[in-house]
Amino acid sequence: MLGMTGYEAFTPSSSSESLQLHEAIVSQSQFVTAQVKSIHFEHFHQAWPFLHVPTFAPEKQTDLLTSAVANLSMWMQNASHHHLVPYEINQELTRALMPTITEEGLTENQSADITLPTLQALVVTLTYAILGDAPASTLNWAAQWTDIATFTFRRLGVLDDRWHPEQHLQSADERWVQTEEMKRLVYAVLRIDTYLCIILDRPPTMRYQEIRPPLPVSDDLWRAETRADRTNLHWYEPTVRTKSAFSTMIYDGLESRGFIPGDLRVPHLTLEDNHFSLCAFMSEIWCVLKEAHDEHHRTFRSPELNRTADRIKLWKGYLQDLRVHIEKTDKLEDTFFGGFIGNCNHFLGLNLTLYHLLCLKLYANMRLLEHSKCCSGCPEANIENVISIWARSSDGRQAVYHAAQLKRIYERESNVYRLNDQSLCNVLGPASLLNSTIVLCTYSAKASRVNTPDGDTVMAAAADAIELSQSNLVGTPEFENWISQGGPATVDGVALHPFSVPRFSSWHRDRLETRPVYSSRLVTFLHTLKF
Repeated sequence: MLGMTGYEAFTPSSSSESLQLHEAIVSQSQFVTAQVKSIHFEHFHQAWPFLHVPTFAPEKQTDLLTSAVANLSMWMQNASHHHLVPYEINQELTRALMPTITEEGLTENQSADITLPTLQALVVTLTYAILGDAPASTLNWAAQWTDIATFTFRRLGVLDDRWHPEQHLQSADERWVQTEEMKRLVYAVLRIDTYLCIILDRPPTMRYQEIRPPLPVSDDLWRAETRADRTNLHWYEPTVRTKSAFSTMIYDGLESRGFIPGDLRVPHLTLEDNHFSLCAFMSEIWCVLKEAHDEHHRTFRSPELNRTADRIKLWKGYLQDLRVHIEKTDKLEDTFFGGFIGNCNHFLGLNLTLYHLLCLKLYANMRLLEHSKCCSGCPEANIENVISIWARSSDGRQAVYHAAQLKRIYERESNVYRLNDQSLCNVLGPASLLNSTIVLCTYSAKASRVNTPDGDTVMAAAADAIELSQSNLVGTPEFENWISQGGPATVDGVALHPFSVPRFSSWHRDRLETRPVYSSRLVTFLHTLKF
């Protein structure tokens, strides 16, 4: 019954069959509503708060939305079950969106017939598609439909903050709920676009400059059960938060170099808001790195010596400034590693993960490290030389620090969350672990020429090494001296040395064994790694 997508599932041949079909659809809608409002969906709503639970009701659902939520519900009950997008849902999305998009490409008309529930069904399905052990085909499907979702938002005027629900037969409260739901779909797609950019190494589709809607309202207001509660809580929403365009907020934050707490141009940001800010950085960082890597490919020089060095340095500064701001307002690292995180905000680990992944992209050419080439025309001898130079640089040491922190974050979440809860809370977990492995193993493989000036291949004593799996390490004299001068280092007590590569690779391979997309890439990388 959960696989049914509507009247298209089968054609009734009698009034009796038609009545049975209607009753089945109503029953499924009621079941899905109960699931959405149940405690079992609480982790989903915390991690992906775009459905308005207080007003979610059978009569407001379409068959497509019902089927999409039912499909997600089945996965949440059994995280090992996955993971192709059901054929019926794909067909319904195609029928609902593709003809309109094709027509608009020719006529430039508005997509007035694309409804909010249709877009909600799409985003629910996109969320399902990137969770857990999704195969490469499902991730590629999600990437294509993320592009379609972004195109549709543009055509509807959602990104320009010009979309409004229909006025007739709705109260002001209902219109407010629908406007907020549509806005939250935009931010959900921004997140999905960023995640797929990292997972698939693809260019992002959405840029922060085009996102005009303000940030989502506070969690208390969004979860308010009654219209009276929502009306009362509206008075406590900061005006600068509800009226400031997201694109303007990010621009002003970058101009002030650091999202300075108390700056009138930048409202107080929650953990979720800070996550949107990190996602907004993705498209800009991608463009800067694309230019840097292209020039690096042409000249085989260090990126710090080419004309893009200033822009890379600028974005390193932006990331560090935002991290400092988050630590001041939310004590991100101490909260995540200091106590029990089971009941903490889901964006704690996700923000740390995304921050370190973005830093990895700035300090290491991940495509070059993983494949030992950036394209088919790269000379092998030069590539090995480039990697060796990187491993001896301060950029290489910075990358190793971020890789060690990603390993630490993944371990922490693995020890706290169940499998499906971990997938919901941190979609980027497996990708972060793969990137961590690539950097740690590559650096360790070159460490005999890194750790000591004379190239001594004997591992340094643990007492002489800096341990990178620590909290609040950045800014300490020990860390800053190691970044600038180099020297021996350890991760969880294991020295960064060629002898340790099998140990690092074995640990990471065991954790990624149930994730075929990532484990296959890890195996391929290890086969090409040169000592």
